[in-house]
Amino acid sequence: MPKSDFFAAATVSETAEVKLPNGTVAKVRGLTGAEWDAYERACTSEGPDGKSVFKNDRARLVQFGTLDESGAPLFDEGDLPKLRTMSARFIRPLFDKIAALSGVGADAGNG
Repeated sequence: MPKSDFFAAATVSETAEVKLPNGTVAKVRGLTGAEWDAYERACTSEGPDGKSVFKNDRARLVQFGTLDESGAPLFDEGDLPKLRTMSARFIRPLFDKIAALSGVGADAGNG
């Protein structure tokens, strides 16, 4: 495969619709490698022993990967406090689909 074909195929983010418990539908997408790195950086802090500690932040992944009707990001950094207070029944299906579209499984961010 020519390099140009590889990069053209590898930069397309898949999207999907997720039906939420209240019957509404949200549009989500997979993250790019750079976006996934930014997500992991945002979820990593230094522990008491000086080693990196990863704190899974489902709301942050939902912020990164949920889209509005036009395909633009629906949420920004200012929405995180509210996203973090939402029921896991809403957050979990979005997190799972965004992680799957990004090519990672249920262990998202844990390795």
